Amino acid sequence: MKEPITHSVTLKGALLSFKVIAACSLLLLASCGDDLKKEEARKAPDYKIQNGSQAGVVGIFDMPEMLTICVADSSDAKDIAFHMAQDYTLLEEEAAAIGAELDGKAPGVINYNGDAKNLKFECFLLIRQVPARQPTRCRVVALEAGKMLVYNHYGSYSMLHIAYDNIRRYCEAHSLKQNGPVRELYLSDATEEKDQAKLLTRIILPVEVALK
Repeated sequence: MKEPITHSVTLKGALLSFKVIAACSLLLLASCGDDLKKEEARKAPDYKIQNGSQAGVVGIFDMPEMLTICVADSSDAKDIAFHMAQDYTLLEEEAAAIGAELDGKAPGVINYNGDAKNLKFECFLLIRQVPARQPTRCRVVALEAGKMLVYNHYGSYSMLHIAYDNIRRYCEAHSLKQNGPVRELYLSDATEEKDQAKLLTRIILPVEVALK
């Protein structure tokens, strides 16, 4: 298994990225207490967590390692939807070619910056195990296990910046610090779910107690 990725993207950077994308209307797709140590994090077997349909902050969980196939890309804001659609098609083709079993159908993405002229992002699909063959146009990556704040956003993708504002305020109020890359899973199929109010995006933020 390859080493887990070590992204340096910050919550502020992710928030800025979504504000840029939302402003351009081009984004694709379709308390744990004052001290985290005072509450034992619940165990989550995978991204399908307990109370998973709850809106807003669901809780803090011990999330397992997430095995993925992923592809890095970049685009200006006006073309990002086209690029992401191509990336997911590529990932599905590669998964089929190497015999990788997908762990559900929820696609994911990580955004690295908020530069509308050169957005950097990484699209991924979850897989169940390391494939016998390696893909040729993408890579197999393990996303690290750890304590994660899980947030469910229901609604239009253009309003994701509101979710990031809520997460930022929650972390500030509970002395939590981001210590890893923001992960997003799109749990609704926007091509099938026509009611945007029902579209579910799960934001997964690695956290630790901030030093005072």
